[in-house]
Amino acid sequence: MSGFEGSPRRNCSVDGVWEDVADPCAAVVSPCPAEPRYLNAVWQETPANEYAMGTCRAGFKDSDNGSPRRLCVYFEGNFSTAWSADVENPCVIGTTLL
Repeated sequence: MSGFEGSPRRNCSVDGVWEDVADPCAAVVSPCPAEPRYLNAVWQETPANEYAMGTCRAGFKDSDNGSPRRLCVYFEGNFSTAWSADVENPCVIGTTLL
């Protein structure tokens, strides 16, 4: 079955009763893909339901509140992921002084 992995098995006992399923199938959830330029930041591939820390692109820097952060949202109903449109602490115009 597409989108799932595993090798489920179920034994029938000598008295004709099915045992619980061993090694049930599990949904295969793809991470959110890397995104090189959303809201002036570069985003690395990120697992479902985790936050990514963005890297500000040239000409931009972290805000006073910190680095940009964005959630990779998992949609359980169809086993898919997508980037949240909301970014915490978006990059601001400027350069970082070393």
